Amino acid sequence: MGNCGSKKAEKTVVEPEEPKPSAVPEEPVEEEPVATEKPSPEAEAEPAPTEEEAEAPVAEAEPEASTNAFSAREDPDPVVPKGLPDVNVWHPQSEMEVQGIVRQARAEGKKVRVVGSGHSVWDAVVPAGFAQTGEGDWLIVFDNMRELAMDGTRVRAQAGSNLGVSPRLPHFEPITTDAALAPSAQNLTRPFSWEESLCYFLDQQGRALPDLGGISHQTVAGFLSTGSSGGTTQYSLLDYVERLRIVDGKGDVHDVGLGDDLFHAAGVGMGLCGILTEVTINTIDRFNIRGTELTASAASHPDVDFFSTGTPGPEGKPRPALRTFFEEDRYTRLMWWPQKGFERLVVWQATAEAPADDFEAYPYVEMKPLDQVGASLLYTLLGNVGQADAIDDYLQVVKKRDPQGSVVKGLRDALAKVDVAEAALRDEMKGALTATDDHKGWLEKLGHDAEKLVGEDWHTQLFERVATVLDDLLAGAINSEALAGLSWLLDKLAPYIIGPVLGKFIPDGVNDINGKPFFADSWYRGLPMDNQIDDLILPTWFTEIWIPYSAEGGELEKTIAVLKEHLRGDGSYSSAYEATGAYCIEIYAARRGDTFWLNPATGDENVLRIDIFWFGRNEADPVATFFPQFWNLLREQGIGYRLHWGKFKPPGQGAGADGLNDLTRPYGDAFRRFEAVREAYDPDGVFLTPYWASHLGI
Repeated sequence: MGNCGSKKAEKTVVEPEEPKPSAVPEEPVEEEPVATEKPSPEAEAEPAPTEEEAEAPVAEAEPEASTNAFSAREDPDPVVPKGLPDVNVWHPQSEMEVQGIVRQARAEGKKVRVVGSGHSVWDAVVPAGFAQTGEGDWLIVFDNMRELAMDGTRVRAQAGSNLGVSPRLPHFEPITTDAALAPSAQNLTRPFSWEESLCYFLDQQGRALPDLGGISHQTVAGFLSTGSSGGTTQYSLLDYVERLRIVDGKGDVHDVGLGDDLFHAAGVGMGLCGILTEVTINTIDRFNIRGTELTASAASHPDVDFFSTGTPGPEGKPRPALRTFFEEDRYTRLMWWPQKGFERLVVWQATAEAPADDFEAYPYVEMKPLDQVGASLLYTLLGNVGQADAIDDYLQVVKKRDPQGSVVKGLRDALAKVDVAEAALRDEMKGALTATDDHKGWLEKLGHDAEKLVGEDWHTQLFERVATVLDDLLAGAINSEALAGLSWLLDKLAPYIIGPVLGKFIPDGVNDINGKPFFADSWYRGLPMDNQIDDLILPTWFTEIWIPYSAEGGELEKTIAVLKEHLRGDGSYSSAYEATGAYCIEIYAARRGDTFWLNPATGDENVLRIDIFWFGRNEADPVATFFPQFWNLLREQGIGYRLHWGKFKPPGQGAGADGLNDLTRPYGDAFRRFEAVREAYDPDGVFLTPYWASHLGI
């Protein structure tokens, strides 16, 4: 490990010409760009895009010209909040201008934060209560600082460089617990294509990064600052970072590397030690990947002994233990669907291979676009019980995406095929429907008489009514009361029907949506397997739990066993569904690393990563209603863990007698060293927002 003591290591301090914290001119000044007041957004307002422009593929769009102010704009998609003028948002074009912004903010007592692609939890990015009124704290967007240059095998990337494609859609809806309900959410960033990305640049040079996460929308500084990772124990991108350029809280520039305390603290520092302006990363030879995805029962999946039973798979074939599976030389990702009656595991795995002239790409396809819309409609109905307006608003999006109505037809067909032949299951389902006195009123909204909940075929009549309502929905003849009734009914029935319905979207067998029983692609397009998921149609929020494991400790096997038992509930469908919800759990493994003190994988052991998914359009707040069961469960079972810095975390708490809290205690002295560096380089707390002060207990 580098210099981990409290003493600051020697570093290079760059003394630039003094930037002047005055007003930015309406046209950028090339000779000496400085931080300033931005022009009126109304003066530069752009017309709304035509219908043809709105439907054009994002990746093929020409990039917008650089500007120091973003204008308001319209978007024809009703789900996309209108962009707001970014009065408090700066778009610097140079490191010197960043210095000017920081020095001016320090003089005025303002906070400064930096937003990359907006992929992290919004409150972790922006100042608390950020408002574009001209009176609040400031945001910096690095969309004008994206230069890339090779130096041998190393690449120097300005902090605003996106790793991969950065589509338009994810940036209109920040990741926050009220984003789905807030039409005024800030729109602060813009799209960038593959051709403008760091990964594409490297590939053209015959180079590559050793690993990428499930998506590559992030900026290089954002990925690094939050300690993000991909799906392999063989490589960690963080191990390849060699130097950083940083503007500290006094506006000074530091060029630091291995052995410098500021390097080890600020690399994974959430922007609290300073603003990263440039990152130097070593690279490897470019490569391709080839792999498969297979869905099967979690208990008997042929690719991995997920529950560590020691039993062979189908036809008696041996299966690797879960730890062995993760430790082998490949890239992996598991999606665990633990719902009672479904209980599936989706295993994505790939290996690297050298480029070849005869290589043919068969890109991985996770879900077809309309299947994404169908899943989103189902989750919107389940997550907004009785919220007819919210559901109706979303239906307008569905109709625009699917004018032929195939999504609603698919949902209708899936519900029509639900098998409730088991008498005990029917009895439990009826009990759930009639558990409260208001069930008659809800059924009346749906147009169904509660008196019909008798006899052997009561469920058949009920599903026929649901089919009729969905037909009305397809025809545009459904009223808001019936829509609210449908949502209520599906919520009550969800524990019993979720398995068959999920089966429509997640069929058993090999994924061959691309026409082949395998996928093959370049490293930078293939590794981020979730890039194709539309972040507005399927907004997915999660808490990401990192658990160090060893061969001797059994932490990996214990974690899966504890989760499996918890997700059973008391054995009933309703209790199990309360624990699992309707979404899945994503599971990766990541390589250990000790370069950066607050890397969630710091230490001598590789880590298991458990991502608890939550649908972002649900009405409820997962931090209050869903995630705590998992945080508390693992802690109570003595399973030590760290949380991803950019994902959802428990509410902030004060520090204990040791100066640490539940979030920082797993880092021990490493956090204390980090805090000493943070205080030294940001003595006035220019970068320290109430969110981070609360969560870190400082």
